[in-house]
Parts: sequence; C-alpha cells; structure tokens
Amino acid sequence: MVDGPISEDIRTLLNGLGPGNHFVIVERLDAENDEHYMQAYLHDDGSYWLEYREGTADTHFQTSSRSPQLISQTFTKWLYRLPGWRDGFSWQPWAEEPDTR
Repeated sequence: MVDGPISEDIRTLLNGLGPGNHFVIVERLDAENDEHYMQAYLHDDGSYWLEYREGTADTHFQTSSRSPQLISQTFTKWLYRLPGWRDGFSWQPWAEEPDTR
C-alpha cells in the first residue's frame, strides 16, 4: 500500500506485477465515495486488463492493452486528473471480473 502515490510509485507498482501479484489498484481518496478508482490486472501472457470507475455502475469501464507504457501513462494522467487520460483506448462498459486463472 502506498499513501499519496506519485507517478514514479505507479510505474514501480506496475513494474512489480507478475506471478502472485497481478493487481494494481489506485483509489481517489478525495472523492465523495470509495467507488472512484483505476485498476490494472496483468495476465500471464503479458497483456493488461484496465478498469476505471467514477462512482456508480454507469461510470464503470474496461479495456485491455499489451503496452505497459500506455498503462502507466494512463494511470499517471488519471492520478493527476490530466485531460486526455482516456485517449488511446476503446473503453467498454464494465462487464465482468477478469479471468484470474
């Protein structure tokens, strides 16, 4: 757990993903509820599943990527609330949990 993460913390956490440690979750502690977060899941084949939620089920989206750099950039832009953080992906409404087998 990292309190008040910065972009370097995000890169370190994402680079630390692997067997036995597949998830990185960043929550917005300044949001009105605990349903504001972004998370990534690293599959065994090296692909990432990325999800964000902005408070309600209607604002819960997912996408996937094989680019750790794009995942890291997206987390960082989201963390700092920079414009364009959604760019680079085709986001779909959240449908189900990732297959963690």
